[in-house]
Amino acid sequence: MDKIFWIFFIFLIPLSLYDIKTHLIHKNIFYTLILCSFLLCPIVLWPYYIIITGVSFTSIGGIKLLLERYRGHHIFGWGDVKLLSICLAFCSNPPLLLIISGLLGVIFLLLTHCKSIPFAPFLLLAWILVKGLSYAYQLGI
Repeated sequence: MDKIFWIFFIFLIPLSLYDIKTHLIHKNIFYTLILCSFLLCPIVLWPYYIIITGVSFTSIGGIKLLLERYRGHHIFGWGDVKLLSICLAFCSNPPLLLIISGLLGVIFLLLTHCKSIPFAPFLLLAWILVKGLSYAYQLGI
């Protein structure tokens, strides 16, 4: 498996555990994830990753604001928006990651009737599923 997958896997585990406990994304772990991700990818791809992250952040942030206006309360935080944006930029199949993590989060929200959810664990599960599906596809399974 590639280095980016392992970097995200390694950093998403403590981020998920911290998110479950506090409903916050630990900024030091998050910024270290960003730094390691950019250092491991070729420098010529940095503009692509920066643009994708910016577009993702703007789009997801807009959806967050609309949901909060419609629902009247906070569903997920800006840390979740930042984490999802950077994951979408470095993922091999961003639409699938967005769909799987979103579905997992919505299912959890509906089953528990919580007002907010720790989103990082669902992002970790989706990251693993998307990577597994892409390898299965490459192997012809």
